[in-house]
Amino acid sequence: MENKNIYIEFIGFSCIGKTYLRDKIYEIIEADNKFLIYKQTNKLNAFFKSLKNLKYSDMKVIFGFFYFIRKNRKYNFSKALNRTLAILLRPLQYRENIKNSIIIVDDGPIGKLSTNGISDKNWLNLLELSRPSKDKYNTVYIFLTLDENEHKRRLELRGEKTDIFDNDSSKVENSTKVSKSKRVEGYAFWKNELENTSSKCLSYKLEEYEVEELANQIYKEVTKKNEERN
Repeated sequence: MENKNIYIEFIGFSCIGKTYLRDKIYEIIEADNKFLIYKQTNKLNAFFKSLKNLKYSDMKVIFGFFYFIRKNRKYNFSKALNRTLAILLRPLQYRENIKNSIIIVDDGPIGKLSTNGISDKNWLNLLELSRPSKDKYNTVYIFLTLDENEHKRRLELRGEKTDIFDNDSSKVENSTKVSKSKRVEGYAFWKNELENTSSKCLSYKLEEYEVEELANQIYKEVTKKNEERN
């Protein structure tokens, strides 16, 4: 029996190890040889694939979202357009005919919604665009956290600012950033909505695992439903 595609999205702050964990899972998938790995193409190819799969009904949602973040997040035109494409247009590439594959997104639309302070029931229609079809995919959202001191250390090593840890958004240096508490609130909101609409959600504290151990655990967990079908 042909396996159902699996879409995995990691959700969590930058610099906590999402990409490294993704690559470890790729190694396990290749060794197990039961699934193909669908890796995202370059941004231009992804853009044209997404346009090909765009429906007329999608456009009203996309333009409404663009207008909202342009006005309420005070983004300039270019940044608002970039965020809109990343959150709502690029995921449409997964509407194409993909078979027996696992997709892992380490900086995906649900995380970006929270990062941009979008977390209320007025935007539930965004799930139709930002999440692949549940008929074609088992959708799994993995919420990752890291000890705050270790996270700050990693940000500093990469030369990144640590002002998001100030829970007062007005004190965050770039006024278009959203504070840590607001992002965490967004993660919790979307996790609840995803679970209520039949997506699987998993949560892990990265400091409690070796990366290889966690990669194996996640792979077993996300492929369990397909193994049961076979």
